[in-house]
Amino acid sequence: MASRSGNPLQLAGRKTKSDRIALKLDHFAIMRLLTAVLLVLAACSLSEEEEDRLAAHLQRAQVYFDTGDFLRAQQQADLGLILEPDNPTLNHIMGRSLLGMQDIESVRKSGSFLKAAHKGLNSARTSYSLGEYRLRLAEFMIGRTNLLNAKAVDLPTEEASQMVSRAARTKKNADTELELARQLLETAVAELPENPQSLRLLANCCSHQKDEKRALEVLANLIDVMEKSRAYKNEKLALQQLSVTDESRLRRGVVADIEMEVHARGLVATIYMNGEDFQPAELQLTAILNLNPSVDSEYYNRGLCRYQLGRLGEAASDMRTFLGRTSLEFSSAPVTRALTIVGEYEALQKAGSQP
Repeated sequence: MASRSGNPLQLAGRKTKSDRIALKLDHFAIMRLLTAVLLVLAACSLSEEEEDRLAAHLQRAQVYFDTGDFLRAQQQADLGLILEPDNPTLNHIMGRSLLGMQDIESVRKSGSFLKAAHKGLNSARTSYSLGEYRLRLAEFMIGRTNLLNAKAVDLPTEEASQMVSRAARTKKNADTELELARQLLETAVAELPENPQSLRLLANCCSHQKDEKRALEVLANLIDVMEKSRAYKNEKLALQQLSVTDESRLRRGVVADIEMEVHARGLVATIYMNGEDFQPAELQLTAILNLNPSVDSEYYNRGLCRYQLGRLGEAASDMRTFLGRTSLEFSSAPVTRALTIVGEYEALQKAGSQP
């Protein structure tokens, strides 16, 4: 076969058919890239009228969200996101509004918006929100896991095994979400160490993970923050001349502080009771009832603690209060347990013993 010969320089400069095809493809790729860039620039370049509309949608979305009108907040945020899809504030409002709807589908939908907000802002606030989304998702999964395991009990062996396997997969996914939630919430707490909402969610997350030590540390900080906040508000109410509006606002703040402290102390008591450490649990439950005597279930829990501590008379007193207030069915386990403790105390009284 004859070999191809010629000037090497001429051969190097000559374009083969494959070279021409490659150049044409490169040309098309460049054109597509330029088109994409132009589209992005066009999307980012809002007219003055569009900027005004965007600002109006953002303002209305924030007002609706602040007043708890989550549906209208979503509508305004959606209109704003049509103009600027990557706007982190609108994404945050949309995600928080969906979280506020409480149902699982809304929680799931909130994820993409909260991720976009966190990517755009990466602040303590967006870390908290994305952490709440992942925690809420994990809690739904934990509930699903418990339901599947409960259903498996009454099923034939093979079906029960499949159900248990599904529960295990769901639990694994829940554990993954809990870990991601914890990382985000730890970040939020590190940046804003006295933010009660971040502390509350982080404590809940640690509790789900069975990290009682960290949960108790966080809850101690939360209780301290709430006590100081409540003391500050009560001092202003007692010593300062306030308008009706300011006084009402402060009183609502005191109520909110009490509710948060009750939640925190309740979780502390639960951790101690689960560990069968009844003395500190009883102290927390007493503090709760001093703050809010209408929390009926805590009379039952304190009655159990006092019973375990050998203080039968006090336990029976708590159980009587619980029985007089509860709306639970007569055959429910707590009511049955309360009646048993009261009956035991009354039997000792009749026998002339000193409990």
